[in-house]
Amino acid sequence: MINLTWKLSIPDDKMPHSFPYKRLDNIMVPRFYTEESLDRIKRLKTRTDDIFISSYCRAGTHWLAYIVALIVNNGILPKEQSLHDVACFIGQSLNPITEEMMEKMDSPRIFFEHLPYKYITFLNGKDVKPRYIYIARNPKEVAVSFYNLLKTLNDSKHFMGSFMSFSGTWNEFFQAFIKGYKLSEEIIEILFQKTSFDEMKKDENAKIAQRLRLPTSSFFRAGTNNSWKALFTEEQVKQMDELLLSYTCNFNMDFN
Repeated sequence: MINLTWKLSIPDDKMPHSFPYKRLDNIMVPRFYTEESLDRIKRLKTRTDDIFISSYCRAGTHWLAYIVALIVNNGILPKEQSLHDVACFIGQSLNPITEEMMEKMDSPRIFFEHLPYKYITFLNGKDVKPRYIYIARNPKEVAVSFYNLLKTLNDSKHFMGSFMSFSGTWNEFFQAFIKGYKLSEEIIEILFQKTSFDEMKKDENAKIAQRLRLPTSSFFRAGTNNSWKALFTEEQVKQMDELLLSYTCNFNMDFN
């Protein structure tokens, strides 16, 4: 039975229409993170072969976590398992995983979080240096994908809507939003088959939508890199591009 008792910090009153990010431990995190969950991450005893995946919400975290899970399991996941059975989301507040449970996980362990890259790399020890994957998706596309998921949670009266929905318009959301592994040919073919967007949208194997109690086709929405153009105004494109340039001036990043 899923425990729907939540321990969440008080939302920031300045976030319009309950924008689903909050400030915690001096960083911006999704509202389902708590001081307790961040402490669990800090106390984690890492292993050299641990794999950490991190990104902003809706950047492709679950998709990539599923790819990595298939890689480390030779392209096979038991049918009775969901992605959350083989990849650990420490920060989530629903049925939080304990340190004892993480210690018992077989290696290589897979963790995925919605935290800044610098925040998860502090887990490096003197002799233990896990592997990290950070996902950077076109922020325009992230914004549209995030907005659509939040509207779905809000409109469907989903149990996650108490802290991860958004009741405002797209323009209001935008204003809040802006503030080494060698694989065999056989495994590569399995990855192509099982992680195409059409297969991910069916969600028959990763069972992400099922775990979140969402309609099967709603979690993997479009799988494109251009749907933002239908919502962004020219002024919003300009604001987002200026913001990106201020943060990525030393990186040659092209999301087109």
